[in-house]
Amino acid sequence: MLTEGWDGHNWTVLSAAVPPGATSSSLFGVWCTGGIRCMAVGSYYSAAVGDVVDLAETWNGSTWQLTKTPKGPSDFDEDQGDGAGPGA
Repeated sequence: MLTEGWDGHNWTVLSAAVPPGATSSSLFGVWCTGGIRCMAVGSYYSAAVGDVVDLAETWNGSTWQLTKTPKGPSDFDEDQGDGAGPGA
């Protein structure tokens, strides 16, 4: 997973927070309030769970930190994007 930061002049590669037991991870969206506070969302494959799990990370101005999500297995890999839910 690639994360980068913009300092107003240059892009810099940053280390993302990697969940324990993640074998792969992806970020799908990021939004920021001001230039310091950001949140990114995505999913990762958890070997412990045996499924894709939601992923949220918060940027505090210097590092990405894992943020607890409100639910378990992710629907990102199954949802058709029409609001009807998995497999619809």
